[in-house]
Amino acid sequence: MKQDLHISLVRISIHVHPTELLEKVKMALCNLLQIDPEGLDKRLDTAVLEGDYGNKIHVLTYVLKSQKEIDAFVQQLKEKLPNDHKNVLRQNFESFYNGDNKTLYLRLHKQLALQNIFRISQYDDIIHVGIKFTAYSKLSIDGEHPNILKFLLDTGIIA
Repeated sequence: MKQDLHISLVRISIHVHPTELLEKVKMALCNLLQIDPEGLDKRLDTAVLEGDYGNKIHVLTYVLKSQKEIDAFVQQLKEKLPNDHKNVLRQNFESFYNGDNKTLYLRLHKQLALQNIFRISQYDDIIHVGIKFTAYSKLSIDGEHPNILKFLLDTGIIA
């Protein structure tokens, strides 16, 4: 049975700490999304939290829902993530993918994104990316879960 597997949603969020410039972090997000700052501000959800010592922490969230936006984002990842990082995603797929909610979680280096360079990171200074998958079939290729790994390999997000 053929599966109609696709990315249904991409949620990107960034924490902006008091030592960071909000506009620079927004620019890193613009680089990742390939949009201008005005386009970003129109759809950016911003929450302000209180951190230690009363410091304000901004949480920026941007959600991609249209297929055109999702395709453009996937193309960015495909082109700008180096193969060694794509290999890390494949080798450690179970650490990045949550099968319960069918979401691939990536952590991208925030400072490098400001330079339009995309790298997987395990540090605190990151951009959180959640890539949600949807499958429209009762049975998947492996009998239990959609074959997300094959899909990611076929699209070139991982190597």
